[in-house]
Amino acid sequence: MKSKSFIKIINSIKIFPDLNSNEESLFANRSLCYKNLGKYKLSLYDLNKALEIAPRNTKYLKRLANIHMIYGNLGESFTILQKCVNLEPKDQDHKNELDSIQKKIYNTELIEECMNKKDFVKAEELAEKLVKECTEFLSLKTNYVKILIENLKLQEAIKFIMNNFTQDEKNDEIDYLLALSFYYDGQ
Repeated sequence: MKSKSFIKIINSIKIFPDLNSNEESLFANRSLCYKNLGKYKLSLYDLNKALEIAPRNTKYLKRLANIHMIYGNLGESFTILQKCVNLEPKDQDHKNELDSIQKKIYNTELIEECMNKKDFVKAEELAEKLVKECTEFLSLKTNYVKILIENLKLQEAIKFIMNNFTQDEKNDEIDYLLALSFYYDGQ
């Protein structure tokens, strides 16, 4: 039901940018609808159009940081949030979000370190915690599936993929991991 509302909004907004291509709020609002539908690439495109028109709009910048976080581009998210702090240094929300992304960067580095040391149990524990915090974090979800497979938790990997990846998020790597899990689970 909710997605039908977003689709109606998108369809009605599609007309307007042609009429006034300098109205950044139309691009930003359509971007938000696309994001809520899980169409992150279209959301990113429209948000970048809005930021071309209003490059100092911290609301749009924070949305952009969020989309980059979804794709696992934590460094890019950090840079964008740092820009928000620089533009509005008295805004505590910007600082809190910057601190939050710093913690996520630290935790992803810890996960990578555990994976390199072949400590898959600790890596799984850390990744599971991060996945709960960032449900839309695509690269983290993918790494979590890899960790489940390394720990031979194939049924959990299959279930996680089926329940936590939208059709728009699935790619060749996810398809491969799913096929691998099915294959080894059948052995």
